[in-house]
Amino acid sequence: MVPLGQVACKKVTIYLDAVRPSLLKGQECSALFLNRFGERLSGEGVYQVVKKAVAQARLSPKITSHSLRHAAATHMMKNGASLRHLQEFLGHASVETTQVYTRITITDLKEAHAKYHPREKEGD
Repeated sequence: MVPLGQVACKKVTIYLDAVRPSLLKGQECSALFLNRFGERLSGEGVYQVVKKAVAQARLSPKITSHSLRHAAATHMMKNGASLRHLQEFLGHASVETTQVYTRITITDLKEAHAKYHPREKEGD
């Protein structure tokens, strides 16, 4: 199961109606996303699609499918998603694997210090 927002659902519907049938070329495949041969899109295929899009957009080559996955999970965590929800979202078998997303950034630490440290409140 994959959660999809309204925008993503609209894009998937367009893909299903306008793109996927031409990729199938009369074949059958139960996978949602297909490569140019009408077969299941592999992890490497996703990596190549992202790599090409990053290059076309002239973004940092450090941006990969993995870094996008990590960024999505980190943003979800920062916005209140529980570790258990993230575990399910990422498909991790163990919650220990998911705990990497709980690492505190220096920005988070500075914000917490400014908000909660008693000495920071003295100016109020």
